[in-house]
Amino acid sequence: RKAYELAYNELKSGRAWKKMQRIIKAQRWKNPNIKSEELSLWKFKKEVKAEKNWIIKKIDLKLINNTARTLWSPIDETAGLYLHKKIWDKVKENDIIYTMYASEKWKIARALDMLKWKKMYEIK
Repeated sequence: RKAYELAYNELKSGRAWKKMQRIIKAQRWKNPNIKSEELSLWKFKKEVKAEKNWIIKKIDLKLINNTARTLWSPIDETAGLYLHKKIWDKVKENDIIYTMYASEKWKIARALDMLKWKKMYEIK
């Protein structure tokens, strides 16, 4: 509960937005004021779908970070993950739960191979 309140306050106050702008500037993007929706993504993507109905109980942020790095984010500015679902979301079979983006297909294949052993989402 405390972590949720802290994260909520960071988003509400605008501090998270300012931090994102500093990260973008540090990665040498031309426009540090760019909105996340305006960032371009590579043409190679993999939509990962739910295999059955469930509810998301937890999200493994460390694994998300490792997966993003496997896709070469932040070195490759347009690589990364888009999470379509959040904690306590109800997920139906074939819903897209996250999308991977990379500049090369092998990076996505490597990330998927890593995720065979552990899942980003804990379900109930």
